[in-house]
Amino acid sequence: MHKIHLIVFTVIAFFTLSGCVQDEQTAVSSPPSAEEVLEQDTEADLFQYKDTVYQTNIDWVDELELTKKQEIGEVRAVFSGEDSFSNGMSTKLPAGTKLYSVQEREDILMSGDGKKYLALSEG
Repeated sequence: MHKIHLIVFTVIAFFTLSGCVQDEQTAVSSPPSAEEVLEQDTEADLFQYKDTVYQTNIDWVDELELTKKQEIGEVRAVFSGEDSFSNGMSTKLPAGTKLYSVQEREDILMSGDGKKYLALSEG
């Protein structure tokens, strides 16, 4: 009788403990590509700089008071949809538009006309 209790207890403990074990899966997320953003919003105002996509017309970003720090580059081409989106490419800004860092934040850049662009981060 004592052996049966021990076996039953062991079986119950095994199933109870095995139910607590989680199947661990690692989810990897990455920043969206320009193409992914454009699939959601074909009119999105974007540019790509150092493999990061930046987007404007984000309400809370537009409300920030920011100061241009230094010129970091310029738009080299306007995206036509025929080639893949790449560094120096924009959807709205014309080629030659200067891009600036800002003093207050590292994840925001400004265009020469003062538009604020937020780096799109992991989703």
